[in-house]
Amino acid sequence: MTEEEQRLEAARRYVAEGAEWLDEKQPGWPWLIELPALNLADGCYCVLGQIGYHLAVEDERCTVSERDHSIESDEIDTYICNGFEYLLADWLNGDDGEASRLGFDRDWDMGGEQPTYLDLQTAWIEAIQQRTAPAEEPL
Repeated sequence: MTEEEQRLEAARRYVAEGAEWLDEKQPGWPWLIELPALNLADGCYCVLGQIGYHLAVEDERCTVSERDHSIESDEIDTYICNGFEYLLADWLNGDDGEASRLGFDRDWDMGGEQPTYLDLQTAWIEAIQQRTAPAEEPL
């Protein structure tokens, strides 16, 4: 197995744990993810970023037009509009290591021995597509 294949396999393991965790924490989460916008390297458009943003909008703590890293306003909490930070603080008690273990982020302390953002993104796309695919009817 090549190094790239090993990283992708590790990403799939982390993401499987993260997806199961999300199934319990936020049922229906796959339908909150906009796959064309998914970007694991961006706190607004990663998996937690998109889920956290939708929850913040539902809670009226953020509006649709406020989804931007560069917003400078006393009235807008950019951490809430950055869904990753919102849920990292709320659901994971700010634990970056736990976010990495669940496939939501890279563990920067591990260096090259871990999945890249592209590996994680590929694994999340696979997991989301599996959960949102129509069930096959028995013959």
